[in-house]
Amino acid sequence: MAVQTLVTPATDGSLLLDDHSQAWRFDFGNSFLYCTASRTTVLRLLFTEGIDAGGWHLTVRAGDIPVDFSHGAACGRLLTLQGAASGAHLRLTTTVAPETAAVIQHLEASVEQPTALHVTVTIHPPAPPKVDVLHRVARWIPLVPWWQHGGAKQAKPHTVSNFSVSPGGTVTAAIPRPVTWGATLAPMQIRQLADGSFELVYTVEVDEHATWSWACCLGDLAALSHTLQTVERTLAVAHQHADWLRSLLPAADPLRKSLMIAGVEAALASFKQFPNDFAGFLAGVDYAYPPRIYFRDGYWTAQVLLPLRPDLVRLHLINLCRGIASSGACPSGVFAPHVVPPATRPDLRWLPDHYDSPSFFVLLLAEYVAWTDDLSVLSEAVPQPALAQHRSVAAAAFAAIDYLARQDRDGDGLIEKPYRPNDWADNIRRSAWVTYDQALFAAAAEAAAYLADRLGLPVERERFIRLAGRARAALNAQLWLEEHGHFLDYMRKGEAETHLALDTFVTLRYHLVSEDRIPRLLSSVTRLLTKDNTSQPFGDWGVMDVFPLYHLQRDLFGKSSQPYHYHNGADWPYLDGLLGSVLALYHHQDTEYVLLRWWEYSLQQGWLTPVEYYSPAYPPGGFLQAWSSMPAAALLWSSRQLPPYPVPHLLDP
Repeated sequence: MAVQTLVTPATDGSLLLDDHSQAWRFDFGNSFLYCTASRTTVLRLLFTEGIDAGGWHLTVRAGDIPVDFSHGAACGRLLTLQGAASGAHLRLTTTVAPETAAVIQHLEASVEQPTALHVTVTIHPPAPPKVDVLHRVARWIPLVPWWQHGGAKQAKPHTVSNFSVSPGGTVTAAIPRPVTWGATLAPMQIRQLADGSFELVYTVEVDEHATWSWACCLGDLAALSHTLQTVERTLAVAHQHADWLRSLLPAADPLRKSLMIAGVEAALASFKQFPNDFAGFLAGVDYAYPPRIYFRDGYWTAQVLLPLRPDLVRLHLINLCRGIASSGACPSGVFAPHVVPPATRPDLRWLPDHYDSPSFFVLLLAEYVAWTDDLSVLSEAVPQPALAQHRSVAAAAFAAIDYLARQDRDGDGLIEKPYRPNDWADNIRRSAWVTYDQALFAAAAEAAAYLADRLGLPVERERFIRLAGRARAALNAQLWLEEHGHFLDYMRKGEAETHLALDTFVTLRYHLVSEDRIPRLLSSVTRLLTKDNTSQPFGDWGVMDVFPLYHLQRDLFGKSSQPYHYHNGADWPYLDGLLGSVLALYHHQDTEYVLLRWWEYSLQQGWLTPVEYYSPAYPPGGFLQAWSSMPAAALLWSSRQLPPYPVPHLLDP
């Protein structure tokens, strides 16, 4: 797949940034922050417990000649730029501290003759957020439904303020918590500009070689001092981490290796730690505030980490439990407790009652147990703030399955979904019988039987097996379109959306499809591949999530109401990973295209981290999107001959 790209993957998996790469941004992070950089500029630094530290711009002059950092590379959480001027050769590395909330920039210089480098750093504090009146009121008056059902999007992180300058030339913002900026040298000049920015000018005398470091951290002067004193260790750890990422596919070509690195890093960067012992996977940079961990995003994010960092998956599962209702209903996500307004506490739910969330919780729990053989997670007692009591993780999982089972109100084996956008397609009111939700439920019921079996609960095991069998039988009997050779998207009395939807391929992931139907279902895949589908107008750009597009227009709203946008025909890399992993099981000829084309297209556009969704006609979704690591999971499973779905099947074929 050799094509001209704005960003070129190197043989070691790094992404090479040449001087023609004008519009790139690089997102990275650790457990405490997200950072967005472009060349020598940090565009935004967000400490994910809820503090926006703004950004800064760094320039270097060798004597009187500006240094142009026109070449570089990105890998993992490392951004390395090269520049030269007047016989000076410079390397600028931007990265994060391994265990603290800090970003560093480290300058290394080599010169042919003694030279003075003049480094100017301009700190740009963020503008104070505009918070609407309703959000202010909701912090203290019980408008719980408003917050839970979308109003939380109006919440803004705190912005730094109340600045002071120390005698040594460091800058500290005292509100809401100390945030400190500074360098290994004292500045020759420091001044506050009319727009509130701070300009610090440093002079670095270089005889042959010299280094200079700059950092911003969450904390006071002591925290900054520690950050600057440990720069060498921070750099060593960042390089070791990059080497580990490169080792995951040691013999792969540059495209595959760079995809693996970017995917695993996106998943790792999404894991955040918060006050109150809360931790888990966020969805991505654009979903960082108010911080919430997700059931479905977390499920797909965890796929690449289960073989690599199951400890993170365990913490995510335990904290998801804090959002499961006593009935077993699950929200889309669970808020970090420290950001929830007093008026809504102790309820942590974000977008209550999503129909795919209960299934994803049970599936991920079963997969974690299958991967690790760690049964102790099932007995973990998780606080249930709304109930003023604790409940075990296993009890929460069984309650979630029973909740879904009660949604089969007419006893036909199909759960009835209400006319609401309450599954992954959150711009579409899919109802009442949805293949995607039904398939997840059938798989999750069988997974619950596996968990009951591991716990030595034979009665529960048999109950869940019967439930799974009924759900699977109803799926195949009522939602399969024999004339089309695939499952429908959804239907209700009198009408149906019968197009091919990529999310229905969860049926193959969980082995829910009758054997005689699998060849026909696999042959339908070409309708979604833009290289083969000439009915769509944009050429070869990836895998559409549906085709034909939705025809029940009144069910659509927002971005999905536009053709080839969002859920209505865009490419979603997480679904590419789902489909690609399934195709790999059957040695399908289009496996490589499905897993790689989205990443190749991304590099053509200059996108350095996994994108949420995209199509040629519209701006892309968020970057460093955690669940877009799924194609990397598929490559990892294939390279290590690991099963994509490790939970044993208890139902008869």
